[in-house]
Amino acid sequence: MFRVLLAGCGAVMAAHCSATSGGGGHDESSLLQISLATDELEGFVDESDGMVYSAAGAVFCSEFTSYGLSYAVCDKLCPSPNAPQQLDQTALMQLNVQVDKARQKKPGSDVEHGPVPLGYTMLSLNPKATAEHFIKHYGATAAPLPRLSGIERAAVTLPPELSHSPTLLPLLVFIREESSATGEPNITDCLLRTARTMAIAAGGEFSYTFRFDNHMAFQHEEAVVGMLQSAFEDGNPMIGIWHAKDDRTPAGNVDALIPDTMFLTQVKGAAEDVPVFSYQQDDCRAETGGSDVVVGHWYKSTFWVADPVAAGRFAVSVLGASYIDSQYPSKPLPNCTQAIWVLWPSGFQLHFVRASGYQRYPTEISDAMRDVLSSRDIAAGVFDVLMHESLMVSVASLDPYIERLAAFDGDCPWLLVRSGPEDLA
Repeated sequence: MFRVLLAGCGAVMAAHCSATSGGGGHDESSLLQISLATDELEGFVDESDGMVYSAAGAVFCSEFTSYGLSYAVCDKLCPSPNAPQQLDQTALMQLNVQVDKARQKKPGSDVEHGPVPLGYTMLSLNPKATAEHFIKHYGATAAPLPRLSGIERAAVTLPPELSHSPTLLPLLVFIREESSATGEPNITDCLLRTARTMAIAAGGEFSYTFRFDNHMAFQHEEAVVGMLQSAFEDGNPMIGIWHAKDDRTPAGNVDALIPDTMFLTQVKGAAEDVPVFSYQQDDCRAETGGSDVVVGHWYKSTFWVADPVAAGRFAVSVLGASYIDSQYPSKPLPNCTQAIWVLWPSGFQLHFVRASGYQRYPTEISDAMRDVLSSRDIAAGVFDVLMHESLMVSVASLDPYIERLAAFDGDCPWLLVRSGPEDLA
């Protein structure tokens, strides 16, 4: 049986070839179940060695070209006309993916429910220590991952008290590649600078970086506050943030650094529950805006971006989100934070933020984005280290996202990757 799995911009595309006999198949505990219509070609693929035979490869290419992928890319993946070929592996190896044919839907049928957040992958200077932090203070459990050469990883599954969906527990995967430790000194520098900035602020001297806008946010609930207090008492650096004109969160939020990463956790309105140093930001945040309905314990993901308008347009046009009123200006204004807020049908929020007032110099955010794009070449099949900084989502079908990508007027290549003989992403 030959199965094709497609994903869109900012995510990935994957192909899976598996046998119809021999009792193989995927681990039933696979964490991400996404699928679409498949072509069945019995006898062309051997699941035991993960090879793609030429006949299956031909159909593989014909399916992908119908979505705009070039034959050159297909030939690169399946170059030999006479022998089985292993699909190229990449650094993106954080999930086991189960293609669940029973969940297939026609294109567009996923629109009603939209993507459901699954978790994050993030770079870490010490993946094991980062995972242990969540196990110790947040009730997480270790998630096993296969060992990979040249990559150090650790993963945890968060408890129901920290989930968005009651049926899908968040997965956090922490990654340290050799390239991120030695070959990419700018990445290590960013990780260390983020930690230093938070340490200064947590010690009572105001310090802030736009990178603090990469965070996952939780509602103010007793269980979550207790977890935060445990982390604080163990020395986890964190700060309280108040906004000058925000009456919605009068107590202020608590932002805590996820150890050894460039990500933060945020607990809404917890600044009076944990004895942190708190700071007031006068960054043009308004009294009104946002969604009146907050869904799930984990209710939003915030990202620093160079262009909030472009990021929001992609989220709406391709990812099926809807605009909601932001409490920040949508256009760049002097000394103001600019932000676009969107909402998925599940109630999960995405916030795209440019905190121009918290740059070390006027073009720091633009320069940081230029550094990201300078090493990015998805169209050529390159998976760069910074792509590990990602939000993972689960969808019922990828068909509507492929259709939207084809119609999207932005430059949005996608990437096909294979994570191992049986695992795909």
